[in-house]
Amino acid sequence: MSAKAGVEAFTRNAALELGRHGIRVNSVLPGLVETPLTSGYRGVPALLEAFTDRIVLGRTATVDEIAGPALYLASDDASYVTGASLVVDGGWDVANYPDLTKLLPDAGAATP
Repeated sequence: MSAKAGVEAFTRNAALELGRHGIRVNSVLPGLVETPLTSGYRGVPALLEAFTDRIVLGRTATVDEIAGPALYLASDDASYVTGASLVVDGGWDVANYPDLTKLLPDAGAATP
């Protein structure tokens, strides 16, 4: 969550600074996407269920489902869009983050 907040702040600031040069700056904030990086989550049924239970559309995204919105923001169709962060997460943002501590009891433990 904090990483996405940082991306949003960077997006807005860059849009403010670069807009006068005709440069548009936008970001795509994806949810859980079917990639090799997320295979660890998707390979554990209980973890996948914990995530998908919180996704309004009830499933992970494909890479193409993230690429489409990114291509829109880069296209002439979005020529008057700048400083925007497009959430592409199947409704995850509106359903909150899952409590993974139930599945990973040491996840919240402080390290010495």
